[in-house]
Amino acid sequence: MSRHAFVTWIRDLQLQRGTKPFCLSAEFWARAALLAAARVISNDGVRAVRADRGEDNGKVDLMGAASELCLLALLRSYRDKLIARPQCEKTTALLEQTAAGIDYLSNGLYVDGGGAHAAGADLVFGLDVPGESIDAKSFNMSPRNKYFAINNNKHLQLTRVRPDYFCMISLPLGNGVQFCIVPHADVDGWAVKELIRGKAPARITEIKAFTESRLGTEYSVLTSRLSQCFAREQVKHDALENAEVLARLQQDSPNLCRAVPILTSELRASVTALLAN
Repeated sequence: MSRHAFVTWIRDLQLQRGTKPFCLSAEFWARAALLAAARVISNDGVRAVRADRGEDNGKVDLMGAASELCLLALLRSYRDKLIARPQCEKTTALLEQTAAGIDYLSNGLYVDGGGAHAAGADLVFGLDVPGESIDAKSFNMSPRNKYFAINNNKHLQLTRVRPDYFCMISLPLGNGVQFCIVPHADVDGWAVKELIRGKAPARITEIKAFTESRLGTEYSVLTSRLSQCFAREQVKHDALENAEVLARLQQDSPNLCRAVPILTSELRASVTALLAN
């Protein structure tokens, strides 16, 4: 019930905005960079060989962190809309399940010991049953990437609960974002391909067809609307010096703040390396 109501709210939100991108902030990317940098450290030496992207691990983790933080922000906005409604038994139930979803997503943003210890979908509304979960995915708009791709092994692992996919499209450090919801069953029909030799295969669909069918926008139009990025130095400064960013991150990811002393020299170095190029 909660997943369906939340997904309906997202789709209504998209209809209201049309093809206008949603705005992001430098502070948003600073939180994503801190989270990604911590994930790089925790995954060091334990990342599966077929999932290891070498020097690109930080870039992959940055977009993954951003998609989950974006989903969390939307979920909190949805909760606030529920709070503003006249209260009834149904709304109260939705609020309780949404609160459970926020806790689940927040607690899963950082898993001590590496991503291999994280199982299931990113967001679960209360019970881990079919139809009540969402998994976050991203596309970084690199000119060399022609497909929206979802790890095939993870897709198969999620078959039991069949989550919807929250698909985020943005440049790394971009000031705008577009997103859509794709049912798990739809991805069953995507082609399976090994995009990087020796790495895990992915379920893929051409990004041009994806944006036209899912967002009602030609990809060339989307790239022009999402072409601006925040300066890396600005994001780095916010990540390492902005107290408000750290306070917000403590709300976003309590597990990270319990497991990793914030802004250790190792984390600072990881953030700096991640935002170097």
